Amino acid sequence: MVLKLQGMKLEGLPSAVDLPLLKVLHLEDLTISEFKSLAELLSGCPNLEDLKTMGLFITCYESYREIKTLPKLVRADVSLESTYVLFRDVVENVKFLRLDEIYDVVLNESARQYPDFIPMFHNLTRIELDYCKFNSDCSEVVELLNHCPKLQDLVIDQPNVESDLFEEPLQYPSSVPECILSHLQRCYINCYRGTKGEFRFAKYIMENGRFLKRMTISSGIARNPQRKRKMLKELSSCARQSETCKLSFK
Repeated sequence: MVLKLQGMKLEGLPSAVDLPLLKVLHLEDLTISEFKSLAELLSGCPNLEDLKTMGLFITCYESYREIKTLPKLVRADVSLESTYVLFRDVVENVKFLRLDEIYDVVLNESARQYPDFIPMFHNLTRIELDYCKFNSDCSEVVELLNHCPKLQDLVIDQPNVESDLFEEPLQYPSSVPECILSHLQRCYINCYRGTKGEFRFAKYIMENGRFLKRMTISSGIARNPQRKRKMLKELSSCARQSETCKLSFK
């Protein structure tokens, strides 16, 4: 059973929502009068396997209600701009996770007021980070990877724009997330521009990924051949911890 709600206002749900057959739920561009309404809807879907939330505007958080765990949820696509509570309470058991605007949540002071606001994703094997902006030390990405001990696939989609915002010197942490050392097999960086931040992160992954099989980097903006050759030369010069790692540059 599939339910997709888009471009509407959600309010006045019954206190006991019961949708035991629902497997797929997509909520996009919704105005939700109370957080309680969202909690009641999700708590009434005990067998949910696929959840997508994008563009949710919750007008009132005062009616906060805990959301019941969704034990069968395996896939989640969550926009974190206004619903980081879902990130903390609902998606911790998924195997596939796509997150939008992680910088806003991982480094958000109001989000940090919650205990364990970044859960341990013990089952997560693939994560996609959409609109991911590398800051000076990539701390938001590294912080998140520290909570994904079994991650095998990392996909990073950046804004497809030219920018020099990421040209600051980088200071990487002395410790390396367990997933990079022991499980990461594939890493994809899309819309690569060759900034210092991007290059240092790609280098960080290749130098520490013991089981990395493929590093795929795609330049999203048309480049002249000379510029692309320079980027490929820089990337190819990076040491690789894994002898079987193949670098693919598009």
